[in-house]
Amino acid sequence: MKRTVTAAVMTVLLAVAGCSSEKSTHDNNARLPADESKAMMAVAVEYQQAMMDHDWTRSCQMETSQHRFGRTVQECVAAYSPHHSAAPSTGSPEPENTDTAPSDSAPSAGPVTAEPSLVDVPGNSEHQAGTGVMVMFTAVGPHTSTTYRYAVRLVKNGNSWQVDQRETVFDSDIAYGDPIRTALGKTK
Repeated sequence: MKRTVTAAVMTVLLAVAGCSSEKSTHDNNARLPADESKAMMAVAVEYQQAMMDHDWTRSCQMETSQHRFGRTVQECVAAYSPHHSAAPSTGSPEPENTDTAPSDSAPSAGPVTAEPSLVDVPGNSEHQAGTGVMVMFTAVGPHTSTTYRYAVRLVKNGNSWQVDQRETVFDSDIAYGDPIRTALGKTK
């Protein structure tokens, strides 16, 4: 009888221990309401799209003060603008392209998407604890296509989410097994 009870207790303990998978240890955001998760993914996608569009005003508005190095939004926009070839987006439509070059001569970026899994990321010496989201898009050129991935650290500021960090996710980060945490764990 004692062996049966001991065996039953061990079975329960092993079953409980087996339930604490790697996913549950770093995916605590699974308990967030679905609309909160969707809101975070939407912020990460919108931020990446603003970066791709060189919409510095929008991207700077979405960043924490720490990510802007303490700069105001206007100072952040001024800091981005001279370092990139395209001027900030004005929101007005571009004139129709009258070039006769083939449409596939330059790479075009596909839509930005977000991985549905959100990851709790711990704070470090440069960033506060937050939630990591992986965003990606594929640039398709005439002969090749390349998928770009970025990990975005989001932190809650009042009722909104702001970007506190954005890092490139390399193939080596993916191979490591926890690409969002690996990319966002890097410090300068």
